[in-house]
Amino acid sequence: MDVYATITKSGALQPDDQALVDRLVVDHQAAADRLAELTTQFGAEPYECTNAWYMDRVVPPIFENINGDEAKDIPPSDDPARDMLATVNAWESMDGAMYQGMVETLASPELRSETMKIGAMAGRHAAVSAIHHTGAPDAYFDPALIGGEEPQPKDGLLPLFAIPTEFGSLAPTQLVIGAPSSAGTRFTIPIDTPADNSYAYTDQSCPAT
Repeated sequence: MDVYATITKSGALQPDDQALVDRLVVDHQAAADRLAELTTQFGAEPYECTNAWYMDRVVPPIFENINGDEAKDIPPSDDPARDMLATVNAWESMDGAMYQGMVETLASPELRSETMKIGAMAGRHAAVSAIHHTGAPDAYFDPALIGGEEPQPKDGLLPLFAIPTEFGSLAPTQLVIGAPSSAGTRFTIPIDTPADNSYAYTDQSCPAT
């Protein structure tokens, strides 16, 4: 939600795209509230602040390559709104993979069920954000899934699809954003499905504010 707050504060999105982000924030707050409720129900303490691992390592380079950073000789993106929508898609794709991967670690049928409900929501978010980014009907599905030609990057950018694979993938989502280099390439960062070292554990508490 902090990532989406930064996107909203930029004012770069078109009204329809901003309305989508606003809806995602509402959905994620509801999911966070439900997860906090379940965490308490199962005898643990909710971790109700940002994930420092992601906020320190993954988020800064994304916005540096969208907004530009003169000190690091990074030019601003040629299309910030496009890149912010791609960021939304990558984040929602990662969320869906995260919940899918988490299911196998949970012993409780109730936790498994509730986790997959939230994961399915993230999958729907990723699909809608892909359509907003690429446009309908081109964004509906990857043509390669039905024997068509593999889509090629255009202007150094990856096409985004509502249905990118036949099955839900736990692989990192490649986010391609920023201004093109002299060679036509752009900044690329893998948005990884959370690994064991990026979770918040029971001996951790939110930093004092």
